[in-house]
Amino acid sequence: MNEHYFEIFNHDKATRKWHKRIEFAEKMDELPIKVREEYIQSLKFLNDELGKGFLKVSGYSHFLGKRVMNWAPPEVERLNTFVKTLRDIKADKESNYPKLLKKLIPRDTYRIEGASFVDIAHSYIKQGFRVHFPHEIQGKKTHDIEVYSPRKKETIFIEVTYLEESGNRKEILNNFNRLYHKLHHIPPNLPHSCLQKVIIPEEEFPHVLNKIQELENEAYEKTTIVSYEDEYIDIAIAHPEAKEKLMKWCKNKGNRRADVIGLSFDPDETKRILANNKIKFEVEQLDPKAPGLIYIQVNALHFLVHDAERTISLLAPEINKYPNLIGVVLHAEIGEFREEAHGIYEGHFFGRKEMCHGTMRNLFFIYNDKRTVPVSDTLLNHMYQSFL
Repeated sequence: MNEHYFEIFNHDKATRKWHKRIEFAEKMDELPIKVREEYIQSLKFLNDELGKGFLKVSGYSHFLGKRVMNWAPPEVERLNTFVKTLRDIKADKESNYPKLLKKLIPRDTYRIEGASFVDIAHSYIKQGFRVHFPHEIQGKKTHDIEVYSPRKKETIFIEVTYLEESGNRKEILNNFNRLYHKLHHIPPNLPHSCLQKVIIPEEEFPHVLNKIQELENEAYEKTTIVSYEDEYIDIAIAHPEAKEKLMKWCKNKGNRRADVIGLSFDPDETKRILANNKIKFEVEQLDPKAPGLIYIQVNALHFLVHDAERTISLLAPEINKYPNLIGVVLHAEIGEFREEAHGIYEGHFFGRKEMCHGTMRNLFFIYNDKRTVPVSDTLLNHMYQSFL
């Protein structure tokens, strides 16, 4: 814990003020000088671009708010990379940066149209592409992103989307995300094991989060492990020096994982993509005479049960219907470390890359071997490189 944290953030509202975030960054001596200076400039840039009231209005409910308020060194470097991409896009007068900024700020669009747009842009800029975000024309179908290769004078048109959650599944994921965020992204970020027992009603959530905060404070102040159970959660939280006691507690609970364990549901997204006609709908936004890609953000847990052959067998027949479609990219980030890996098989691609400490980006590309709209091999190779 940085000794200046409680001195600077002496109340919750202080965590949502840009000048306080910048003041804290200036005192983060645990960061290398170059990284810290870049971090300070990143915060100043975001303050200018997003506005003074952004953190107050959006806060932890917005992915950028989460990144700004998470000062763990790996997250700091990731925020620096994100801001560098924004600067690169803004510096290119042909990019239509204001369109991206409008997608980035609102809470109702940030999840897909902010985070995914910037991440996808970053992956192609690294390969020497230029990126453009076209204006939406009322009553006319418009793709989301154009990536242009100056070397080959070729353009790929990209449509970006995600699978919406609904019903019971939406409640389960919302519960999990709020518990995970509380324990992983809000200091003091102590070792823990939290099992959710039932869906937590909205009116009960503040009480649950307050109880977790009490347990964290007690564990940190007493350098010990504390545990608690009610009708909603069964949890233990430990000071880092008492982590062995947490491991013993987990063992006594039937070898439970030291993490947040939410309620179960079927995480395989493949059938939902077909049931929601996602591919058909998104292809209609693309120019039928130009090469296109569809990026679909799926639930992160999909990649824990991912079966490549099954996914290809179910989605390829639908993808093959569209001669302009290069393929479909399924992607997600998950907070569970696994070894990095990547590979290509018959044009299909799978990649798993660590984005920052413990956060993995998973990507699966299903190639359309029936495509007839031409694309050069060089452009395809650069596309595959962007997946890495």
